[in-house]
Amino acid sequence: MTPDNETAQARRSALLDKISALLAKTQHNGCTEAEALAAAELAQKLMDKYGLSLAELQEISSPADACEVDVTPIGKRRAHEVLHLSPAIAFYTDTRSWYNRHGLFHDNKGKWRKHEHDGIILSYFGLSADVRVATYLTNIFRSMLDTEWGAFWRRHSKTSTASCRTARANFMCGMTYRISERLCDMKRAQSQANENNCRDVVFGER
Repeated sequence: MTPDNETAQARRSALLDKISALLAKTQHNGCTEAEALAAAELAQKLMDKYGLSLAELQEISSPADACEVDVTPIGKRRAHEVLHLSPAIAFYTDTRSWYNRHGLFHDNKGKWRKHEHDGIILSYFGLSADVRVATYLTNIFRSMLDTEWGAFWRRHSKTSTASCRTARANFMCGMTYRISERLCDMKRAQSQANENNCRDVVFGER
């Protein structure tokens, strides 16, 4: 391995270590909308600082070799509402997303795999660091949605004319729409400030 390749590998390892540390923090309770969006901005800054450069990616014989699939469970029989955020998360992280109701997913070699969670799983495909960020954001936004819903229902449950299930559906629809718009706006602003997008080599222009 050449010194330049060693440097690139060290940068990628540093990013993955930082993303792993962020992932560990998604287990805490009480995440608010403001905290989740702040986490998204922090994740984007880490990707920009430590991600692959265009020159580094072009040295790889096949850009797809730099990609991986990451999977996160989002429900047993009913998908958590965070599923509605997955298109915006994928756009924000330059990944591709899909879900499966039977715990099945394609790995980065295109082969079917069975996840240990025998339920609904959400998959992201892209550069290694990007899919980790996508999974991180999925987990933290799921925590945020549950926290915000819980706070809303405690305030309004006694005066609501709708059932808990209907009220939750309406609340989550509004929340996921607003967060999706915010993520897309943040991504567009970031893209305008960063002309060197190595992910275009993998996915092409959107």
